[in-house]
Amino acid sequence: MGMTILKAKIKINSIHYNKGLNQKGKAVWLRITGFRPNGLENYKIETIKEFNAGFPVFQNTWIRRDEIVFKRFEDGQLTIF
Repeated sequence: MGMTILKAKIKINSIHYNKGLNQKGKAVWLRITGFRPNGLENYKIETIKEFNAGFPVFQNTWIRRDEIVFKRFEDGQLTIF
């Protein structure tokens, strides 16, 4: 039995929307790296800062719950960036 991984996409109405797009401008599933129960921005997401030689450079960004959509992935499930 595999492990369940929770990932998030940034919604289009978020001020952080451009930090969740690939080079073609398509929204991608991002890794959730942290959570805090207090405050407005509860989820720390590994967002895309920029692209260097075709590869994404990531940064951690705190985001509100209403700015993201969640999806569960099973460990070993194929994903395409």
